Amino acid sequence: MRPRQLRALLALALPGAASAWRYHCKLCACDFDKLKNYDSHMVGKRHLHNVAAEQGVWDDWQASGWWFRGSVSREEVTREFSLDQFVDGLPGRSRSSTGRVLGSGVNDGQLDPGLMLGSLPDGKRAALWRYCRDLGRRCGRGPAPAAHAWPAMLAELEPRYCRVKELLESGET
Repeated sequence: MRPRQLRALLALALPGAASAWRYHCKLCACDFDKLKNYDSHMVGKRHLHNVAAEQGVWDDWQASGWWFRGSVSREEVTREFSLDQFVDGLPGRSRSSTGRVLGSGVNDGQLDPGLMLGSLPDGKRAALWRYCRDLGRRCGRGPAPAAHAWPAMLAELEPRYCRVKELLESGET
């Protein structure tokens, strides 16, 4: 049996088992099937940029005021935002009274529109802060002051009324 076929069978039998065979860069939040691709990434521009920016991101997190939580690890804050990792474990939209949880490997479903910024666990809050912080840079809107506008604006709002789904949708426009 070929390795790819074996991984497919493992994925069906044991969800999550196939991912153990892959290479993962925690800082950049990306996966690789081959060591060659992983090694290439580790010396590539994207990874080296993230390594150089890591201390600045951590310093910004510690100075972020309302967003900051001391229980959040440096790794959770400094790794690049991944929507798949962010929604993993968050409540999904459901019409039933039992609710639904989004998870890895689930391709369908929407984030619960009732999920508010104030009710996010600390690790998810840190990931969302990183997403908001990097919005200006990803869209090419210039240097740091524009990039820090989103987290500063959200810190002024009442967190129990800020919908996470709408924040993510607004950032993509």
